[in-house]
Amino acid sequence: MTIGVAVIGCGLVGQKRALALPAGLELRSVFDIDHRCAQEAADRVGGIVSVSESALDAMTKDGVHLVIVATPHHQLVPLALEAVRNHRHVLVEKPGGISLMAVRELSKAAREHKCRIRVGFNHRFHP
Repeated sequence: MTIGVAVIGCGLVGQKRALALPAGLELRSVFDIDHRCAQEAADRVGGIVSVSESALDAMTKDGVHLVIVATPHHQLVPLALEAVRNHRHVLVEKPGGISLMAVRELSKAAREHKCRIRVGFNHRFHP
């Protein structure tokens, strides 16, 4: 089974995540407020990747089960909440949110919608 992925935020980190998807995960859609960044991410990954006009459109495309949120900190929780409310699992980049209260709200929503949330922190294995 292939798991469809949407990447919201196609700057440096979002593109790295898109390019590093393991076997079994397939990039289906991307969104960035800078349309050129989204197009660049889609082109670099190759295949059939939809460049969406909004974050909501990207995360609700048919076949998308996982949303990677790689945006500025103040947008992390609102976008992750939108994904969870649309029954998508989420990998949200660190710090996960701008406050403990925001992260708790996201955690509560994930439990209610039976979705998994993970915070990306790829530096723990650096020497």
